[in-house]
Amino acid sequence: MKLRVLWTGKWAVLAGLCVFASVGCSGGYPVSVEVSIPVITGYTVEDYGDANPGDILTPDTDIPPVPICTMPDSEEVDEMVRDAVGGFVAGLLDVERLELLDIKIETVENDFNTLTALSMFYEPKPVLGVAQPAVDLGEAGSETGLGTTITLEPPQPVDFLELIEDNESNPWPDCPTLDVQMTGTVPAMSPRWDVSVRLRMEGHISL
Repeated sequence: MKLRVLWTGKWAVLAGLCVFASVGCSGGYPVSVEVSIPVITGYTVEDYGDANPGDILTPDTDIPPVPICTMPDSEEVDEMVRDAVGGFVAGLLDVERLELLDIKIETVENDFNTLTALSMFYEPKPVLGVAQPAVDLGEAGSETGLGTTITLEPPQPVDFLELIEDNESNPWPDCPTLDVQMTGTVPAMSPRWDVSVRLRMEGHISL
């Protein structure tokens, strides 16, 4: 998985190592790094249920959820750490949390101008066939249309590392999904979009 590092934090890491050299190895030096991960590319809604172009969309409109069969795993998290702080520091870093800062939805074809609101929910895989609670990922709205870029911020803190670990340990064969709800009207030309998540990687370096 190719990652885009927003802030490498290398100077902070080096400063932390200098602190260790002078005060010893009790505890650990906190590290915080932001990264952006592509999650979905080239997605489009092809099925609006019984609604046709120009029809009203409501949160109850039956829009099929988006499967996330490329959910990162532990190896990709390790790669993320190496890309963000370098191989040497990665061997000393204990990643404790990947806080979801926001989700960016960018169109690659057409736009969201017929939509006045969009909300998104993460649906984990079932556990032994039992559906799990959805995670609210945020909502965006504009009476004049949503344009070509939508940014969602979760209303409550979301630990993406916990979602990854739960998904990886769950043997259920299905993929987790993104459930999208929209208001506005069905577009004549459905937009095609990419989805990426911006995360804050938090952990401690121990020597």
